[in-house]
Amino acid sequence: MTRMRSRTLACNLLVLGFLAAYTHIQADDSFTVPSSVADILRKHCMDCHGDGSAEGDVQLDVLETLSADQRLALLDRVQEQLHFHQMPPEDEPQPSDRDKEQLVSWITSEFAAA
Repeated sequence: MTRMRSRTLACNLLVLGFLAAYTHIQADDSFTVPSSVADILRKHCMDCHGDGSAEGDVQLDVLETLSADQRLALLDRVQEQLHFHQMPPEDEPQPSDRDKEQLVSWITSEFAAA
């Protein structure tokens, strides 16, 4: 029975160690928009959703300053607008299929990482 308790204690300590490391990584919460994605956003989104502009209460130039929860909520709104072809508006230059795919792929990877 003592051997079983020792193993259980060792396993619990190992799990606590992983959780402590994971919590430390999550607490850092450093975030950077990849330059290729930033280029797409700059070209197709920032006129209305950057540099202090926040049409529809969406401001994308603050992504790097938001908490993880706020950032994911904002990216969820962006993904929804892209999915339903609401953004960019029809009268604005449209991103290429490759750029749309890259943007959606990046957003999806951010959700997966969270």
